[in-house]
Amino acid sequence: MRKIISILAAFLAVLTYASLLDHLPQNYTSFTYIYDIQKLYSTFKKVPLGQALMSDLGLEALISSMLETYEIDPNSLSTVKESLFVGDEKSKSFVFAIGPVEKAQDLAYLIQSTLQTMTEGKSLNVKIDNMENYLVMYNDEKYFDGFMKGGGKYEDDQLFHRSGAVGIGYSKYDGSKSFSVVYISGNCIEAEVKILSKEAMQYLKPYKKLSSSDLPKGDVLVILNAENVKGIIDKIEQITGRSVLSEKEKQEVPKSGYVVAGLDVNDIISSAIGESMSGATQTTEVATPNGVVRIESSEPLEEKAAENCKKISNHEYMCEGIIMKFPNPKTAILNMGKEQPSGNAGKLFSSSQNGNEFLAVAWDMSGVLQSLGLDVKSYMMVRGWLDKGIVRIHAQLK
Repeated sequence: MRKIISILAAFLAVLTYASLLDHLPQNYTSFTYIYDIQKLYSTFKKVPLGQALMSDLGLEALISSMLETYEIDPNSLSTVKESLFVGDEKSKSFVFAIGPVEKAQDLAYLIQSTLQTMTEGKSLNVKIDNMENYLVMYNDEKYFDGFMKGGGKYEDDQLFHRSGAVGIGYSKYDGSKSFSVVYISGNCIEAEVKILSKEAMQYLKPYKKLSSSDLPKGDVLVILNAENVKGIIDKIEQITGRSVLSEKEKQEVPKSGYVVAGLDVNDIISSAIGESMSGATQTTEVATPNGVVRIESSEPLEEKAAENCKKISNHEYMCEGIIMKFPNPKTAILNMGKEQPSGNAGKLFSSSQNGNEFLAVAWDMSGVLQSLGLDVKSYMMVRGWLDKGIVRIHAQLK
């Protein structure tokens, strides 16, 4: 009997996993499918950041209050199991579906009204409706019809079957494809992405292996480390359809190098949260974080500073209010704010790096959480590196 129950449970799990994926349209470039929303949400509330947002700042209570206004029982959201976002890059069409949920039509009206308020009554090119007991948002009727018909396929990958997985993602566009997974590891939420792209390998190769001496202090650490900086900028512009730099600025960008920034932002965020919770009027002045930016290039940097900036002393220049120092001709150090940053997000990166990172963002959120009365350690970190012809990206929220 126990064996029969186990087989039935496994069969039902497969059915649950495949339900919304059955609606993949035949023409799409990417999708993200979360098939265990309750597990993901319950874990998020255990993460210090989730606890701060949902409980201490009252976001969960606010959402419950809005639902009750429309006579929707907040507990009814416990029936929500899955969500799917699927889109087509060429037509800029998308569909987002989530459910099952009680009173899906009432919830659709609530979201529509909220969005109209947030956009000050401007017309939205998004339709919010219900598909049986699923909430659906889409921006193109024809694409939604394709979603209803389904029939779209995707490649399987071992990444999808990682232990603790609660969601998967897949994309295929312009000669490249990627596989991703969101999973629970203890009380952490993590995500991995595997990108197969010959083109990406040409411009994501790191310039050098960074050592601890290359990492400035700060609550937040940001690293861009590439052998082909211009290639990355061109690709970003191609993907977004927007110019990141002017043609003149592009000519001044070095071919290879790295930029490492250490910023203290926790005090600024804590102050903003304090003002918000106390109801104080927010100031219009934007605070400048204390920070240090270190730039190393394959080309001389000091020569350009000498041409365009005011010289203060030997190897030291003032450029648009920022002091730039040059310990050597190819390395620049920029100081921001009034003090040296004191956070140590770089320690998080140093303990995890493998030496092949072209990108990293680390944020030690402990200071912000302490301002909310939570004496806990919490951090977020994203790393991107190359691994035997594969681009890998790993994100962790703990």
